[in-house]
Amino acid sequence: MNNNQEINYRKQKTKSRIAWGFAYFFAILWLLVALIPFIFMIFNSFRKQFDMLTQGVFHMPDPWYFDNYPHIVENGFFGYFGRSVFIVALSLVIMLIIAAFPYEIQTEKPDLCRHRSLYVHPDARNADPHLQDDQRHASA
Repeated sequence: MNNNQEINYRKQKTKSRIAWGFAYFFAILWLLVALIPFIFMIFNSFRKQFDMLTQGVFHMPDPWYFDNYPHIVENGFFGYFGRSVFIVALSLVIMLIIAAFPYEIQTEKPDLCRHRSLYVHPDARNADPHLQDDQRHASA
């Protein structure tokens, strides 16, 4: 029995190592997929306006042009950024309010989507289709 437990332990340990290997591989792959466009964006921010057309996108900036950042700040970057933050915050609040509506509808009208119909009339809640009309009125 002890030998069998040791074999099972080794199998589980091997499976665990393989699973962690796949997890690390895909995590590194995803990191590269997420970071490479960001790195290109940073490198291309140090180019002059039309250098990408002459040098290509995948080359390092030559020469490095640092005047883009003061130019951005001088031309109202913080105003644009502030308006973007305002729009994102407003959109988030609107989405949260809209997302709360289904819960409100569900708590006020629990008979929605019941018995294959969109709405069941309150008089039809206890109706059994197999009962005769006179039995329905007697039970109500």
